Amino acid sequence: MRSLPLLLALVACGEPAATDAGPELSERWKAHVDTLASDAYLGRGTGEEGTRLASDYAAKHFSDLGLKPVEGAGDYFAPVTFWAVDWDASTTASIEGAEVPLELGKSFSPFDFSDEGEAEGELVFAGYGIVSEEDGWNDYEGLDVEGKIVVLLRHEPREEDETWEKFKGAETTEHAAFLKKAQVAAEHGAIGMILATDPLNHEAGDDFRGRRRLRLDKPEDVGRGESQGPQFLAIHASQPAVEKMLSGTGKSLKELQEAVDGGTQPKDLAVSGVKAKLAIKAGEEAVAVNDRNVVAMLPGTNPDKADEIVVIGAHYDHLGAYEGEGDTVYNGADDNASGTAAVLELARHFAAHPTERTLVFALFTGEEKGLLGSKAFVRDATVDLDKVVFMLNLDMISRNGEEPVEVLGEAYVTGLQPIVEEAAKKAELDITFAGTNYAGNSDHDSFYQVHIPFMFFFTGLHDDYHQLSDQPESVDVAQATKVVNASIGVVQAIADQDATLPFVHHLTWMGASVRATPEGALIASVDPDGRAKAAGLQKGDIVHAVASERLDADAVGVALAEIEPGTTVTLEVKRGVEVKPYELTRAKTGYLGVFPGGVEDEVKAKYGLLEGEGITLMQVVDGGPAGKGGLLAGDIVYRINGMPTDRRSLSARLARIGAGEEISVDVIRDDERKTLTVTLGERPER
Repeated sequence: MRSLPLLLALVACGEPAATDAGPELSERWKAHVDTLASDAYLGRGTGEEGTRLASDYAAKHFSDLGLKPVEGAGDYFAPVTFWAVDWDASTTASIEGAEVPLELGKSFSPFDFSDEGEAEGELVFAGYGIVSEEDGWNDYEGLDVEGKIVVLLRHEPREEDETWEKFKGAETTEHAAFLKKAQVAAEHGAIGMILATDPLNHEAGDDFRGRRRLRLDKPEDVGRGESQGPQFLAIHASQPAVEKMLSGTGKSLKELQEAVDGGTQPKDLAVSGVKAKLAIKAGEEAVAVNDRNVVAMLPGTNPDKADEIVVIGAHYDHLGAYEGEGDTVYNGADDNASGTAAVLELARHFAAHPTERTLVFALFTGEEKGLLGSKAFVRDATVDLDKVVFMLNLDMISRNGEEPVEVLGEAYVTGLQPIVEEAAKKAELDITFAGTNYAGNSDHDSFYQVHIPFMFFFTGLHDDYHQLSDQPESVDVAQATKVVNASIGVVQAIADQDATLPFVHHLTWMGASVRATPEGALIASVDPDGRAKAAGLQKGDIVHAVASERLDADAVGVALAEIEPGTTVTLEVKRGVEVKPYELTRAKTGYLGVFPGGVEDEVKAKYGLLEGEGITLMQVVDGGPAGKGGLLAGDIVYRINGMPTDRRSLSARLARIGAGEEISVDVIRDDERKTLTVTLGERPER
């Protein structure tokens, strides 16, 4: 178990590592990126030839540095088996009375979010499928798509027009997202969507590989689950295939795009009258996909600390490549050749400057498929997790050099912030802390879930994210070099200081945080609207026992986090000199039944919404709690139970309220403010 620190030791960082700002580090880092993000590595698709090449490259680097495999391993590879469920060969798209050459995996593929089943109806062209009040754009105005299949253009209008003032000057916004287009189509009554890449700006081949889902465990039921709302089928089809579909209307895709970009409403184009049928079915068997994490160890130099481990990690997989004309390789230079190269350079630095604690360098596969590689690392205990005292995650660290680098984790690790501030200062890196705005979208989350202290360096999203344009020439070498040097400082401080850093448990279900101290498990904060407050708990209380079991300080937070929903427990709490029992019930997580979206800044300004307020309801599940309570698609929710609520805070808000409870929901609808009462349900099984 992780040791408890003395209070003064929390900020005793030791002598910081000297940074390496010279050209050698920058050149080596860039050389790694150039190699890993080259076409020869085929986009490093999970379980594909590219990840084998990249893992071989990393393993050779570790070997050349003299690092060791982890205990019990014969080499640097930790094998991982994923299970894939592909679309069944019976999945088809056809046009009534026309021969349309649609071949699954080559000229079309279903989207991951598509339902299974069949949909048959008239084809209707609906432009880009965008409804945006703030941009004065509505492709569905006056257009009847009820019970029909919409044909949509990918991306947004006038994408290459630098003079265009709508959609943030033609930068990519949420309206370009596949799922957003599908949700808007479903809201207007469509039963299916066929998406075609817009020909005026994108003539390169499309990626129609099966958008298969990978899982860590072999599924007993390979189906994709039942839809919680009306059935909606969605596919991405090639430009030639969609041209064939529209051949009976006398209009080409390019002509249609030119008309819509010029301001013509889709209803005035009268592109309809052709019937289509979609049939989508998941495969009946799960197929094994073999891949591997790459893991190396540098033993610690202090016998009293070498048993403890600091993990330095990044994912090395990306989106792979596909068949077609033009550029068909997702090179993934920033995402995440940048973080992989950083781990390789950290390994080089510490091989020459070992630390007192043991360092483990871990490169994960499968992050792009749902953090699968890091989840396997934790599930399989590639290293003894009880010995892991900290995890540093490096993902997308080489863009947005004019912006501060986001640091996630300081609110979850006692004493981390001063260490990071000192390291960033020496590296001349501008940083900003995320606080409790937790995001589990990278491999640190696999460690967070098992209560291991962590930190995540992230330079932010950009227009090249998950695009073919994420190329080596686009990375910011100076920015990445600063991140590497800051990482060196953080790792050395944590790996050499006397005490380890305790995990801070932010328990959203009870509305409190708990951290280990020499006096015991301290309740560090109590939210005014949480169950802890309602039960009588106060900031400064010390929890000695949970459900009659006396626990060490760092075990209390884990025990509270693992209380099953629907369970009532008694806590033994010391306040001053008095010890009293307090009863606390963890409700089942509340289910609202909505698909939440963001709110544009202009809309927030229009309605005077504050920071942390605003969710656009993209869809309301039929028969769900929100629908029963009167909420509608298009509503803007800004408060729940009087508390500011946005897309980021919604889950935490519902978790602490619980299923079966009534909530007040403040919404804006048609420029009017309303307060509705909704009884939360339990999330349905899928």
